[in-house]
Amino acid sequence: MRRCAKIVKFNRITITRKLHYLAKKSRLLQSEMLQKFRENPTQSMQFDDLISIEHTKLKPLSITLAVDKKSRFIFGAEVSTIPAFGHLAKISRKKYGQRQNLHAEGVKKLFSKISTYIDKNALVESDEHKTYQKIVRAFFPHATHIQYKGGRGCIVGQGELKLLN
Repeated sequence: MRRCAKIVKFNRITITRKLHYLAKKSRLLQSEMLQKFRENPTQSMQFDDLISIEHTKLKPLSITLAVDKKSRFIFGAEVSTIPAFGHLAKISRKKYGQRQNLHAEGVKKLFSKISTYIDKNALVESDEHKTYQKIVRAFFPHATHIQYKGGRGCIVGQGELKLLN
């Protein structure tokens, strides 16, 4: 907040108030849009995860995001802790202990929130994560689930790119 206030040469309190105002306005807009999807559920949904960090690379987080394929409207997001992986795993366990992998629970929590906005015979698309098939079957038993092989983005910051029509 301080840096934002300094850059735009406003008082910190003004920035805080504006942020709260915009957050409230966004929540209202989100609930209006979700009401439209409750009345007319979507026929196609895509979901995926992105990896972020808590405050150090030794504490990664998984952010699961579900969107409408046609309009790219965000149905919801859920953040869950995951253990460190790769060359940082050993260092992370030594410094912070074994971290719980709550990724599957996060996906289930997200699906339980958004299941009313998805048609029971919808097309659900995701990458080839090993746990997705089972979770999608549990929440959307009549849906068609298509999994795509993920590929690395060629530009920094793009992450995984999917074959999206």
